[in-house]
Amino acid sequence: RTSRDSQINWNANKEFIFNKVRAISRPYPGAEGWVNDKKYRIYKANALKDFPYGNELDVGQIVASLYDKSFIVRCRNGFLHVKDYEIIHDA
Repeated sequence: RTSRDSQINWNANKEFIFNKVRAISRPYPGAEGWVNDKKYRIYKANALKDFPYGNELDVGQIVASLYDKSFIVRCRNGFLHVKDYEIIHDA
């Protein structure tokens, strides 16, 4: 795999992004994506059927930050709940 293969396009559908994260999670390098001016390496996420907020936001934006440090990101057709990650670049 190349680093290009690990890049997340938030304009993709949530199922595609979920499958990419799952496919290249640990022990592989993880999926990488920019969210709110920070680059994240994502190891675990779930596609959400629905979320009550954030439909008006652009894709790739954090909709909610949760108590356990996980967060919800807007995708083309819904939301991704990012559970395990590291920040690799803070702009």
